[in-house]
Amino acid sequence: TEGILDHIQKIKACRPAPEVRAQCYHMETRTSTVVDEDGTIHTESYEVRVATASLTEQLKVSQWEDVTGDVAYGLRYFPLLQVHFEVSWEVGDWATSHEHEEQRHALRRRAQAADQHHDTSEVLRLVEEDGQEVSFRSDMIGTTGGSPPRWLGFIPYAICTFLGFSWPYRYWLSRQAIKGDVIFRKKVWSTM
Repeated sequence: TEGILDHIQKIKACRPAPEVRAQCYHMETRTSTVVDEDGTIHTESYEVRVATASLTEQLKVSQWEDVTGDVAYGLRYFPLLQVHFEVSWEVGDWATSHEHEEQRHALRRRAQAADQHHDTSEVLRLVEEDGQEVSFRSDMIGTTGGSPPRWLGFIPYAICTFLGFSWPYRYWLSRQAIKGDVIFRKKVWSTM
């Protein structure tokens, strides 16, 4: 399995790919016939949300920089860690901010043309040099050394699970671990 320090280095090396997404929808009124307990038949109406289109606009990134800093330096001294990870991104200059806002506005116009309502969200994908998207882990527990102790790994976890002790095992690991947070910061520019 991937260690915490390896995971940190992998995420720091990933290219940020921010996206704006829109989910277009409209509301429809539906009716159903209902029979009460006393046998009375009546019609009820209700509204349902009907999704009609999903739009995505990848925000332009010509260059980027990881500005997280050296978070792994201090972690090497702790044998067992429980780390919560987050990732954030920011624009590097006014021109990038302006261009990204124009892209957001264009997506909103397309969404308004597609249906009556829409919800928008922003997502930051992380991509390796070979173009593969990285699955971002928000929480990890593990060691910083080359080989984990015998009591940490799949086999001890499987045995505890088989015996019905997976939650006590996890709780014990959590109590033994040094806890920390790491926030990865990526800065992006739309022009070179």
